[in-house]
Amino acid sequence: MVNAVPQKRQTEMCPDLCYPAPPPCKYGDLPLGQPGCWRCCVAVSSCQKICASEPPVCASTTEAAFYVNGCWTCCTLA
Repeated sequence: MVNAVPQKRQTEMCPDLCYPAPPPCKYGDLPLGQPGCWRCCVAVSSCQKICASEPPVCASTTEAAFYVNGCWTCCTLA
């Protein structure tokens, strides 16, 4: 019998540290955080085409708010 270990969501795996600049991310990943406090890169599969001035409340538990090109949007985690 194999004991299953609950997996953390990708956004929960980032260290609880802030960096002043976003980390360099590989293609398909986005930096998690906001200007002045960047954490780590997470894989995303798609992002909504919205541009909000404040972090939005994303509708799904498989989405997270990301700051992309000067806008806040919801992206689906890969």
